[in-house]
Amino acid sequence: MASSQLSPKKYIETRARTLPVYKCFVNKDWEEAGEANVIIMRRHVNGNVTTGIYLVDLMCLGIKDTFYFFNEPEAEIYERFPTAIDEMFDEVDYALAHNIIYAGHDFALNYGIEPNKEFAVTRFLLEEDNDNIPLIDIPVGDEDGMPHLMVHQPGEYSSALAKLQKNAGEGNYRYTVSGLTEADFEDDEMDEEEEGSDLLEEYELGQLSPLNVQYISDEELYDNDKTDARIPLERITILTEKALRNLRRAKPAFFDFDEDAEEYELIDESTATAYGVTEADEENFIQIMQAAFSAENNVSADKEDQTEVFVDLLNKYADKLLVVAAVFEHQFSVNGELTDLAKSRLEDLQAYPLAKLDLALANLLSAEPESGFENIYNEQDIRKLFREADSLGDKELATFWLIKTVQHLNDGELSEAIRYYYLYAEVNVINFISTFVQILIFDAIEKALTNGDELDMNESNSDE
Repeated sequence: MASSQLSPKKYIETRARTLPVYKCFVNKDWEEAGEANVIIMRRHVNGNVTTGIYLVDLMCLGIKDTFYFFNEPEAEIYERFPTAIDEMFDEVDYALAHNIIYAGHDFALNYGIEPNKEFAVTRFLLEEDNDNIPLIDIPVGDEDGMPHLMVHQPGEYSSALAKLQKNAGEGNYRYTVSGLTEADFEDDEMDEEEEGSDLLEEYELGQLSPLNVQYISDEELYDNDKTDARIPLERITILTEKALRNLRRAKPAFFDFDEDAEEYELIDESTATAYGVTEADEENFIQIMQAAFSAENNVSADKEDQTEVFVDLLNKYADKLLVVAAVFEHQFSVNGELTDLAKSRLEDLQAYPLAKLDLALANLLSAEPESGFENIYNEQDIRKLFREADSLGDKELATFWLIKTVQHLNDGELSEAIRYYYLYAEVNVINFISTFVQILIFDAIEKALTNGDELDMNESNSDE
C-alpha cells in the first residue's frame, strides 16, 4: 500500500484530511484561563488515531506549541496525560475546536507573531480554514480586546514583545511578568503600571543581577547618585541593561528572535549545585568565599594580604571545584596576578563540566585564544557535551550560554547574542567573567545605535 511507505510527517501533510475527525477535546477552563489545550483526533481504518495537540494562547501568542502522535491506539494517547482525560478536558464539536485554534492563530498573526513551527505540519490535521466551518466568536486578548503578553520572567518571549511594540504601539498592548515570586504567581491582578517598578535600594549591595535589574524602572536606572553607589559589578550590569532598553526602543527588530522552549526547560530541570558537587560542598563554598571576599573588599587591608587569601584558597582547596572556579573567574575578570595559578588549578579539575566551560569562556575572551575547546564552541546543546551528566547545574548552563553570547557577538549576530544573554540572566547565578561579556554587548549595541551598523539580526534563523 503506497501510503504505508510515507513518513508520518508526509502522510499527515498529504493524507490526514482524508481521515474522518473522530474526537475533539479542550481543557475545561480555557475561557477563564485565556489559554486552550486543544486535541484533534482523526481515525484510521485500523482503529488507531492520529492526534494533533495545540497549545493556544488566546491572549497574545497564538499557537505556542503543537505536536502530533501518529497512528497509535486511542488508549495509548490517553495514557500520556497525567490524569484521566475527562477530568481535564471536555469533549467538544470539531467546529468549536477549530475556531479556538484559528482565533488564537489569527489574533497573534495580526501583530506579526507567527505560530509554532510545527504548525506547518499539524495544520493538516485540521480542516481548511474556510467558510465550510461555522464561525464561532471566540474571545481573544484582554477585556478590552488588546493583546496581553504574560511571561514568567523578563526576557521570555522578548521577540513577541518587540513585535507588539512595533505593530501594536505603546499603549495598545499589555505586558505582565508573573513569575517574580511565589506570591506573584498567585496574584492575577498585577497591573501594567507595576512593571519595572522596583527600587535599587530594595536590593542589597551585591544582589543586583542581570535578571532582577530588568525589574528596575528607567527613573531608577538613570539616577546617577543611586547607580554610582552600587558595586562595580552591578554598575556594569546596569549599564548593559540601559543599553538593551535603548536598543529595544530604537531598533526592536534586534529582539525579534525565536525562543527555544527546551532551553527554558533546562533551567527548570537544572540543579542548584554544579555537576559532581555535593550540597555540603556548596554550603562550605559559600562560607569560604564570603570570608575571602570580605577580606578582599576590606579597603584597609594590604593588597599583599588580599593576594595571600586567594593563594591560600587555591592551595588549601585545590580539589574543590567551586572554590577554584570562583577564584579563577574573579582573577580573570580583574586581570589579577593569580589568574595563571588559578587557571592551572582549574585545568586539573577538567573532569568537571564547569571547569571545562569556565576555561573555554576565558579562552574565547583572551587576546590569543588557544585550540582545544572546539567541541564546546561547535555544540549548540549542552547536554550533548556532557552526556555522562544525568543533570546539569545552574553554573554550567550560565557559563555555556555566556560562551554562546560571545560567539554570536564575535560573528556580528547581535540579536542571537542578546537571546543567549537573556538565557544567562534567567539562570541568575554569578559568573564574574560575565563583566567582560556585558562590556562586549554594550559596545556592540553602541555600534548598532550610533553607526547605524546593519548587523545580521536574523542569520541564526536563515536555515528555517
